Amino acid sequence: MFEKLIDQLRSDGPNLPNSLSTAVGDLIRKARISANMSQTDIAIKTYLKQYSISRIELGTRAETMEDLIYLCIALKKPISYFFPKH
Repeated sequence: MFEKLIDQLRSDGPNLPNSLSTAVGDLIRKARISANMSQTDIAIKTYLKQYSISRIELGTRAETMEDLIYLCIALKKPISYFFPKH
């Protein structure tokens, strides 16, 4: 599984957005909408700016592990949720 992710990242290059950042952003957006929260709501709970949440959801900002942990708490999702299945 991780080999496929590494291969995909290598083929996409270091530029954002790439297929992984876009897929993770989509998962975050779906979880946020499912939780009936705005980007501002999530930003407050994760100590980020609304603009940063927007960029994460678009895949144009890479999230840190700290960001993911705060997102897990705010969205009540396990960290594995944020790793795309494909």
